[in-house]
Amino acid sequence: MAEAFLRQLLQNENRVPSDEEQKCIICLEECGTMHLGTGLLELAIRLPFCKHIVGSGCIAQWLRSNNTCPMCRHIFFPAQSRPYLEHGIMEGQADSVQTNRAQTVRGQIFSGPISGVLDFLGEIGHLCDRYCTQLGLRPGIAHLAGGIFANIVEPGPSNAILQHHSDNALIAVSIYIASHFAGHPRCSLEISTVMDDVGWLHICNTYNLLRDQSRITDNGIRDELNEDLNVQTLTWPPHGDEMTARQSALAEVLNHCSNQFLRLGLSVPYTMFPMARNIASRAWHIASLHETRRSPQALAAACMYMAGPLVGSFPALSRISRVSELSEETITEVYGLLHAERERIVRERWVQSLWRQDQAPPVLERVFAMLPTV
Repeated sequence: MAEAFLRQLLQNENRVPSDEEQKCIICLEECGTMHLGTGLLELAIRLPFCKHIVGSGCIAQWLRSNNTCPMCRHIFFPAQSRPYLEHGIMEGQADSVQTNRAQTVRGQIFSGPISGVLDFLGEIGHLCDRYCTQLGLRPGIAHLAGGIFANIVEPGPSNAILQHHSDNALIAVSIYIASHFAGHPRCSLEISTVMDDVGWLHICNTYNLLRDQSRITDNGIRDELNEDLNVQTLTWPPHGDEMTARQSALAEVLNHCSNQFLRLGLSVPYTMFPMARNIASRAWHIASLHETRRSPQALAAACMYMAGPLVGSFPALSRISRVSELSEETITEVYGLLHAERERIVRERWVQSLWRQDQAPPVLERVFAMLPTV
């Protein structure tokens, strides 16, 4: 159903003319730019009925697990039921399945025997552990994420808005929250890289739907934080207007990357630009970098400086300093922060995708060795 709706949506008659407002309601960026998640050019699309404007890449990602407008929640097509992970509905509950589309499989599980609930949460715990391990998070954080997931999906009016979101989307949000609570924050971009079917925009939008924070942080969660992770004060991820402000600030950094790339001219390869944008997007969500309060120009310049060697280009620091109108010392200072976090920022697939098929793919450690030293 989602695929058919998307194909119809992307027809020419739904495209927004270039002389009209083309700001995407999902990522808050102007359309006509490259989509960070797919590397494709965003086209401005007008949604049917509600007439909100979205980018083609953003709405394609949104419709993978939603059937509504991301702004007003207008329903475009009937929701489809989701299987219980890969195992289907648990044995003994098949007779209780209802035809009501609004009733999710999770609702059936939680209304069934307690053994079924425990088995379901056990499966979720294994997935949390696997994803947290890939993110470099401690087992205690994975266990905390499992507890947050249980509170999020527990039946109740405040959680009804999440009923059509996939298990993986809610696992991603649970890890997002748990990592911030534990003081080892992982951004939505980082989490999306270990969960192929959940994009970073989906994580942000799902998190913004959470209404009852007190229910999520019940006494069990607080006790676990105190006893297992030695955390007394909760630090929530940015939410609502604060998240929107951060996305707008990130958009400013990405615009500076674009401007600096254009001013560098044809002497650098085009691949340097998407690499710099990827670096900037991930770096912006890393607390040690975001909280430095560096100027958007400085972070963009440092990302351009790091991107060059990763794509086989080595523009002089003096040139980047000239086009960014910043001192070499300022750029080097921010670049040092990027270099220290390079293993969290740079993804091997970014580098490998830029190499020709007749060449052996580079080892990330070897590529890191080509980066300028701090």
